[in-house]
Amino acid sequence: MARRIHFFVRPNRRFRSSKMGRGKVWVAALAAVVLLMGGSYLYRQQLEAVATFAATPQQESSPLLSFGKSLSLRIVSTVIPGFNDHDHALSEGEVSTAEDHYLQKLALNDLRNPKNMIYAQIPYLGVVPETLINKPATDQPETPKITFPVRAELTGAGTVLLYHTHATESFVPSSGKAFVSTDLSQTITQLGAELASLLQNEYQISVYHDQKIHDVPRTGAYERALPTITELLKTYPNTALVVDLHRDGVAKKITTTTLNGQAAARILLVVGSRHDDWQENKAKAEFMHHTLEKLAPGISRGIRERPLVYNQNVHAGCLLIELGGYQNSLEEVRRTLPVLAEALALLYSSGQGQ
Repeated sequence: MARRIHFFVRPNRRFRSSKMGRGKVWVAALAAVVLLMGGSYLYRQQLEAVATFAATPQQESSPLLSFGKSLSLRIVSTVIPGFNDHDHALSEGEVSTAEDHYLQKLALNDLRNPKNMIYAQIPYLGVVPETLINKPATDQPETPKITFPVRAELTGAGTVLLYHTHATESFVPSSGKAFVSTDLSQTITQLGAELASLLQNEYQISVYHDQKIHDVPRTGAYERALPTITELLKTYPNTALVVDLHRDGVAKKITTTTLNGQAAARILLVVGSRHDDWQENKAKAEFMHHTLEKLAPGISRGIRERPLVYNQNVHAGCLLIELGGYQNSLEEVRRTLPVLAEALALLYSSGQGQ
């Protein structure tokens, strides 16, 4: 009797085990199909969000599209070396996220092309494709290397337009906040006013300083600044330079040097390469970098190229200047202003008498 019981139980257990195994296979296959379909859908959504994000000019977006942009930026920032630079970590007091910080710096170029996405995910295996970094939106033959200083372009005649895409950027040691919209005397706008005064009084350069706030809310600041610049260029058709003055969002150890024995803010020049005439802007940035280094070695952090626009397509003399960072005090940034003013004056008058 014991054998008969054993005989009937064993086949039944084998049958149940086989049935359960087939069930697990079907569940795994179904899960794989769901994951593939979901991944494909998310990938298409990511590409659509990035493509929308890259459009110029950008339009105000819906909450769903904003979420798509934020998601796409998180994905992109993890795979494109240098896009979400670790140096650009924001302080706890800042209201915007790291994704918002780069959303305001305008548009990625041609990430709809899957080949470019793949190339971008392979860090340091060579040069990232030119379509992502150094090439304008339209295909053009390579131009010869620019020679400095720039000659016969800026003759000392004309107006310098000074404005701020992010007028509320402030300095935490002085204001207690990273952004202040109620008292511009605590922000980069105040430094802009002091820079304009130096250029006018020390170098007799005509300057128009626009103090309009474009970054409340932060998202869309570049789009709101574009009509301001366009109108100013109509009002001042003899404009020689267009300076967008910012403060950076990186650590103090990166944005600080010593000037005459005291802590002073360093300067970063940013060039967007996603427009046809970007090399003309780069020429001015190169001139500024070399001049700054001659005046005060170590004061310049160099030039950062991005496959973005930054509204620099409106004029051949556009400069985006990051003056210090959020962890610098107003006093530290003020110590750098005379050096920056002298470099701008030299750029303004370069070509005169040559």
